Amino acid sequence: MHLLRALAEQVAAPNRVASHDTAALAHGLPLLSTRLSAAGPVHLTRPRSSSDRSRVAPGRRLHLGGLPQHHVVTLPSALVATTPARTAVDLALALPLPAGLMSADAAARAEFEEVAGSLARRHYGNPRLRSAALVPLREAVEHVKDSGRRAHLSTLMGLVDPRRESPLESFSSGHMHLAGLPPPVLQAQVRTGAGVYAVDYLWEEFG
Repeated sequence: MHLLRALAEQVAAPNRVASHDTAALAHGLPLLSTRLSAAGPVHLTRPRSSSDRSRVAPGRRLHLGGLPQHHVVTLPSALVATTPARTAVDLALALPLPAGLMSADAAARAEFEEVAGSLARRHYGNPRLRSAALVPLREAVEHVKDSGRRAHLSTLMGLVDPRRESPLESFSSGHMHLAGLPPPVLQAQVRTGAGVYAVDYLWEEFG
């Protein structure tokens, strides 16, 4: 229903692009509360104009700002939305680090699947594939002009990793960073008497 409301908004005003929580719902990016976001206002972005008035209306949150054409995608449903990378950056600017990392990791992971051809763990060890998966996010960050906001995103981008396989892994990693814990090895292979297992986090120096 939320995405149908977004489509209806675009019929009435075609220059509005679904963004933020609405674009995250459309792309399947993780949110702190999918249910609350779905029940909340439709988020739309449009260019600024000289006739700007109130941005708030019942059931709608209007964001003003520029959107390069390559930050916009038309989905099979015909909804015009910001790309996963741009959506993740928009969300990260408005969220604490752990929550922002959830969406950023998910966007990087989707791109990783595109460039690697699959999410098979055998690809995780390839640093070139991991770096390629971050290109759309880095490019979206470059369009943020405010230096303070860029600094926040710089910290986030230093943590994004497509090897995290769930939103909870990303959320936990964000809190580990804030707590000052050393970064673990992700998806490490551990040999045991019962076989080889992949663990979400491994601190080799602590066993």
